[in-house]
Amino acid sequence: MNRNIFMRFPGGRQKALTLSYDDGSFQDERLIGLMQKYGLRGTFNLNTGRLREEGSEPIKDDFFGMPTPLEALKRYSKDGLEVATHGVNHPYLDKLPAHMAAAEVLEDRAYLETLFERPVTGHAYPYGTYSAAVMEVLKTCQISYARTVRSTHSFTLPENWLEWNPTCHHNDETLFALADEFLTKLDTPFDRSPELFYLWGHSFEFDRDGNWHVIEAFAEKMGGRPSVWYCTNSEFYGYVRAFEGLVWSVDGRFVRNQSCMDVYLEANRNLYCVQAGSGVLLPVEMLQEDTQ
Repeated sequence: MNRNIFMRFPGGRQKALTLSYDDGSFQDERLIGLMQKYGLRGTFNLNTGRLREEGSEPIKDDFFGMPTPLEALKRYSKDGLEVATHGVNHPYLDKLPAHMAAAEVLEDRAYLETLFERPVTGHAYPYGTYSAAVMEVLKTCQISYARTVRSTHSFTLPENWLEWNPTCHHNDETLFALADEFLTKLDTPFDRSPELFYLWGHSFEFDRDGNWHVIEAFAEKMGGRPSVWYCTNSEFYGYVRAFEGLVWSVDGRFVRNQSCMDVYLEANRNLYCVQAGSGVLLPVEMLQEDTQ
């Protein structure tokens, strides 16, 4: 039987990077420019109740400067970007009755889906607060994943998609130490697990804190790496679920991919691509135990 099987990201990569930024303030424009310059991808979590009316002028001295719906569509439809729900009005979901929490999520989702003409099944918890009851609400609303604000300072994949803890916030004092660890960490015979660096924040914080240099330095360091898969939150979720959906024979020799995307795996240090709707028969020698 195959002793060691590990998920690999598109192209056979072991590492992935995704960003998640909240609230939709005008500073997202500058952040998006940096992301596109260095090839990063990510998800922007919007409160549709805070969007300005179409044709209205930005509020004078508004630090956040929310876009109109059409401005949001133009901004977040660029390649490598996507939107997710964040509550219509950015409420503390854990303080609301279940039906009101559901309305906040579903109305936000429906608005975004109508505007962007695509399913929107991701979420970021407003204020980072949630509860078991809120997670049940999200399940009812058919939300696939939800990001918290609890830093793991690690690169592990989520065990609970509705409690997806990021690696860190961009203001974390260990940001660049973590980046160096992520880029230089060598796999071992005992742990060849896939790794994800998940960065989150609010783009208005760069203006508030005067530290745009931090995110540019991070993007420059992390971008353009052939060994890293750059993805949005939902791209990552969809890929992992496709891998988890692989159907294996009892002896581990045959694997079938019933999803609509190619999936990569490493079996005893050999890389395989299981194409969408197809299967792979692993060589007999792959049944031997990996003792390296």
